[in-house]
Amino acid sequence: MWPPPDDCLIVVGAGAAATNDLVLKAPTVPVDKLSGKATVALNGRWMAVWDRSRDRLSDREVENSSSSAFAGDFATKDLEATIRQWV
Repeated sequence: MWPPPDDCLIVVGAGAAATNDLVLKAPTVPVDKLSGKATVALNGRWMAVWDRSRDRLSDREVENSSSSAFAGDFATKDLEATIRQWV
């Protein structure tokens, strides 16, 4: 959905960090074959990153992010995940 609703935009100040919990889809490898740990990596594309907060952006800049925002690919280093059985 574009443009995203304002409550979907987050502001991360210079030098700050943000976190987000996410739910992964069911693994394609049976959980009992993972021996309790697995290595995962995340990758994707930032669709719009602006150099200022939302209150300093016009609605037009948000709607036309390709001309007003940075975009690019991202990838994490390998992450070790602990596999827990869910009931």
